[in-house]
Amino acid sequence: MAKRNQKFSIFKLRDEYQALLLKCLEPIDLLEVTFLSKRAKRMVKNAGLKAKCLTFSEEWISLDFDWCDTPFVFGFEGDMDLIGGYRVLNGHNYFWYKDYEENYICGFTDEIPKYMTMFHYFLELFKVESYGCEATKPFNKRRLEQLPDTVQTLTISEMMTDKDEIAEVMEHFEIEEELVVMSDIEQFHEKMLSIPNIILGNAQKLNIKDVAKLDCISIEITYHVYTNEHINYFLKNWKSTKTRLEVLKLKNYDFDLDKVLEGTDAALFDYLRRNPYFELNGEDIDCTEFMDIVRDCDGRVAAVGLEEPRVGDDHEGEEDWKFLWMYVFPDDEEKENHCD
Repeated sequence: MAKRNQKFSIFKLRDEYQALLLKCLEPIDLLEVTFLSKRAKRMVKNAGLKAKCLTFSEEWISLDFDWCDTPFVFGFEGDMDLIGGYRVLNGHNYFWYKDYEENYICGFTDEIPKYMTMFHYFLELFKVESYGCEATKPFNKRRLEQLPDTVQTLTISEMMTDKDEIAEVMEHFEIEEELVVMSDIEQFHEKMLSIPNIILGNAQKLNIKDVAKLDCISIEITYHVYTNEHINYFLKNWKSTKTRLEVLKLKNYDFDLDKVLEGTDAALFDYLRRNPYFELNGEDIDCTEFMDIVRDCDGRVAAVGLEEPRVGDDHEGEEDWKFLWMYVFPDDEEKENHCD
C-alpha cells in the first residue's frame, strides 16, 4: 500500500510523459519550473515543446502554443507597484509580476541585454516554428540589429504613422507570409507591393489605383471610402492585367453589385466554366451565386459576389457586416501570357 502524502517525482517518468504533464501547466508556471533547478530546466528543454510562433515587439515577446487558447506574453514595461518578486537569468536580475488571467509576465526592464537574454532563453526552451513582429513604435536600432530579420508575419500598428519609421521597419524585415497594416498609410512602401498576403485595416487614404498595383495572393481591406466606381476600376484592371491575386475581401459599405461589375462582361455561373466551389483555408466556398469575370490574357475566372461573414469570422452573425469577395479560380492549363 502506498504511503499517505508520498512524494512523486516527475523526473522518474519517461520523456514523452514528462512532456504531456508539462503541457498541463500554464505557460507562466512552465517558465517558473525552469528557474527551480538546472535539472528542471533541462527537463523542459528536452520535452521538445513547440511554439507555433514567437512574436516580438519593442515592448513584449509572445509565444503561441498549440495547447493554449491565448498566447503567453512576456512584457518589459509595467507598473512598478505590481512587482511581486524577482528572478535571475544568466546574471541578469528581473523584477517579476504574474497575471494568470492575461497569461502574462512582466519583467520591468527596457535594457536591451535583458530583452535579448529572455528572447534567446525562449529559443533555448522551445522549438519555435516561425517568427512574427508587431511594430507598435520605432525599434531601438541596437535591438533591431539583434532580432531576426526574416518573419512570417509583420503587423504595423495604428500607432506607427510616420512614413520614414514604417519604411525603416519594412526595409529591415523579409516577410514570408503576411503583412497587416493598421496605420492609415497614404502610399505603399515598395516592399508591400508583392507581399503574399496583405491586410489593410485602414485604407481610407489609399488611392484605388495604388491598391490595383498590388501583386499579392490575397488582399483584405476593412475601413475604406471606395465606391462602386472604385471597385469597378479594380476589377477592370484585374481583367486586363496578370497578377497573383487569388482572394479579395473588402468590407461592404452598401455596394451595388451591378454597378461594381459594369463593363466587365460579367456572366452568371456556368458549370462548364469553373468549379462551383472555391477552396479557402480548407473550406469549400459555394460560389454558384457569384458572377464570373474572365481575364482577357489567360482565361482565368474570378467569381465576384456579396457575402455575409462565414463561420469563424470575427463578425459572424452581424447582419450589417458584409463583404465583397473575389475568388480567382486556378487554371489547370498553362496558357501563354499576353497581358500588359
